[in-house]
Amino acid sequence: MHRSRRVRRRNTRIVVGAGVVVAAAAAGIAYLELPRTSLSASERGIVRLEHQGIAERIVAISAEANGKAISVVDRRGRIVPRVAIAQGTTITVRATLAPPSWLRWLLGSRTNVTQTIIAPTTRLLDPVVISTHGSIAGYFSTPVSTVRITTPTSSQVIHLAKPSRRLTVVSSASGLHAGVVTIAAAPAPWESLAAPSELTFFRTGSASPIAIISPGTSGLTPSTPISITLSAPTSTVFGATNPTITPTVAGADPVSGSWSRPTPYTLVFTPQTPDFWPGETFTLHLPHAVTLASSSGTLGQTTDAVTLAGASPSILRLQELLAQLGYLPLTFTPTQAAPSTLAAQAAASVDAPQGTFSWRWTMPSALTSLWQPGQDTVMTQGAIMSFEHAEGLDDTGLSNPLLWPTLIHDAMTGTMDPHPYSYILVSKVRPETLWLYVNGQVTLTSPVNTGIAGLNTPVGTWPIYLRFVENYMSGTNPNGTPYHDLVHWINYFNGSVAVHGFPRASYGFPQSLGCVELPIATAGVLYPQVHIGTLVTVLPS
Repeated sequence: MHRSRRVRRRNTRIVVGAGVVVAAAAAGIAYLELPRTSLSASERGIVRLEHQGIAERIVAISAEANGKAISVVDRRGRIVPRVAIAQGTTITVRATLAPPSWLRWLLGSRTNVTQTIIAPTTRLLDPVVISTHGSIAGYFSTPVSTVRITTPTSSQVIHLAKPSRRLTVVSSASGLHAGVVTIAAAPAPWESLAAPSELTFFRTGSASPIAIISPGTSGLTPSTPISITLSAPTSTVFGATNPTITPTVAGADPVSGSWSRPTPYTLVFTPQTPDFWPGETFTLHLPHAVTLASSSGTLGQTTDAVTLAGASPSILRLQELLAQLGYLPLTFTPTQAAPSTLAAQAAASVDAPQGTFSWRWTMPSALTSLWQPGQDTVMTQGAIMSFEHAEGLDDTGLSNPLLWPTLIHDAMTGTMDPHPYSYILVSKVRPETLWLYVNGQVTLTSPVNTGIAGLNTPVGTWPIYLRFVENYMSGTNPNGTPYHDLVHWINYFNGSVAVHGFPRASYGFPQSLGCVELPIATAGVLYPQVHIGTLVTVLPS
């Protein structure tokens, strides 16, 4: 009995002792304050880790941008992405933390905190700034920390020590009367810059209103919108009348589109269909004379009529279309889907899609050596002339204002070259000989006569540019007597030099006054197999 009572007292002491330890530990924890870690907004990072109470160890930090994992780094509590994030992106950051080992019995081995934010966005507020003096400033919808400022002559990136809604973009010392500055900005240093915006500025003082035409007066792509920004309200300068645009060359397609006034200082012309084709020129008629200024600020003439010019044509794209329609002895195979809409075809006219050319037939080296992709060679010139003639256009080559719209129309409708591809090869090696190739096959071989000494037939390659079934040729014989001869089946290819029929007792050696002479009957066989644009090559002896 005594022994059992002693045991009970010993147990009582143990329980009382444990209670004292627990109470003491709880009092200690309460005094130190339990750990509390949170994620909050940060200017220099996506979020900021904030610790309170007993410090916790960071086990892992992860993040997602629009649902896709991104790499981040902890920089003194600021969570920063390793790669710039686009503005407006939804970002979620998760942090896993571990309390001290002696607290895990109470708090567990791990705790997690999560924060979701949307990356801030900004935009340029005023696209037109007019100032009487001093610097030119850009204003933003939200404070920005990083800005790229690009002028026609320079580009610089500015990192602000403190984000700001206002930024000087042109100093007062520049002395410019006008100009265009391109600005791209980001609110946070860890964001990528927004799409650039243009700021057009003017300093008043010109005797007449100043106008800047964007993107310029030359190099216009077929569907390029044109904006006119004025140094005074458009309603003050032009009233309610809008400018007009007309082709410079008679017979060209009229320009179709509409004018809008997105700001009190700006008019914008938006083409309804592609109009500003490569190489074509137009006249912009203004309701009132203005002083033109370039985007770099240089003042030009004061006028109410401005010449606009399409971009330089892509010779490569021209060759691709001519090959596609059968006007070249080559085929073209694009490496990706061919443009299928008018807008896509218009864009391709100045930026040719990639692909490969292949010869349709085995042709003589005198022809194949002339082929140069992307170069305006005589082969390309002949194909253009052949196309223009087939479509009833003036044979004016690249300067024809209807060349591109007609070519693209045929490409979209599958209108092919109505003629087989023909080529004339003349050798001055005796016996002088002519070969006619049609779709890669020799369809005619004949002896010919070329020019005598002093009136030699020139060596080289030219396209046929003028043809007659019969006509008179006039000139002076070597002995000084005049001639006026009726000539048949004439194909002019180099000035007054032609391939034609002419009666001779024999053929195969120099007898002409510079032309390539065939027997009349043979010339009659050749004539319907060639056409405007057919190439004629004369080889040396």
